Amino acid sequence: IFVNPAILSAGGATGIPFEAAVIATCIGAGLMSMLMGLITNTPFALASGMGINAVVVFTIVFGLGLSWQQAMGIIVIEGIIVTIFVLTGLRSMIMRAIPMSLKYAIGVGIGLFIAFIGAQQAGFVDIDPVTAVKLGDFTAHYTQLAAFGLILTAILVAFRIRGGILLGIIGTAIAGMALRVTPIPAKFISIPTKESFSTFFQADIVGAVWSKGMINIAALIMIFALFMTDFFDTMGTVIGVGGEAGLLDKKGSLPNLRRILLVDSLAAVA
Repeated sequence: IFVNPAILSAGGATGIPFEAAVIATCIGAGLMSMLMGLITNTPFALASGMGINAVVVFTIVFGLGLSWQQAMGIIVIEGIIVTIFVLTGLRSMIMRAIPMSLKYAIGVGIGLFIAFIGAQQAGFVDIDPVTAVKLGDFTAHYTQLAAFGLILTAILVAFRIRGGILLGIIGTAIAGMALRVTPIPAKFISIPTKESFSTFFQADIVGAVWSKGMINIAALIMIFALFMTDFFDTMGTVIGVGGEAGLLDKKGSLPNLRRILLVDSLAAVA
């Protein structure tokens, strides 16, 4: 809810309003999670791709110089292509053909990537011009608070306390406000502004691939790259979460895989 809008808005540099990104993240995740339950009867929650958002901002917008509307257009096109692969059965066939060891490895890779983003946000690691990564400053109060939250959450999860992760987040937030590391909220309810909703449905699909009277080759390459990322991201997540929940059959596949992949591909478009 907070990290995705923070990356997409990039402090206002991309032009995507933070508040609008928060609303879009919540609505997209909520509607698609409900759709997953209604269509597949599978307890999978859907949310914005935490790896793709960094690519959208730093590669497409800042790197290629496209507008955020064109960047979102690229995402929509990629989602449509994935949907076509699902409807034709190609995505299910490819997913079943890949060995289980590789499927689990993809899930591990995704987890490590997201964990690394968390480590950077918490201050556990920092950027170094020579080695790329170095140890963070553990004398910083927010880093100490993050370490406390991580230990608290780990203890709650280890003792199998229901909602352990959520309770860890709440406990860390309360501790942060009590120690004045994080500010106490000025208000607990905020009504979205009209300007936030006016930002919706502005994806420039045509402008994403066609500009100045010619095809944007760089945009086409990005569509292919994001398509591959989305394709295998879902594979690793579905198998990893499905295996943990005991939903896989003897062959390591989900019984209603095609429906799950269809909802996931529609979520990419949304």
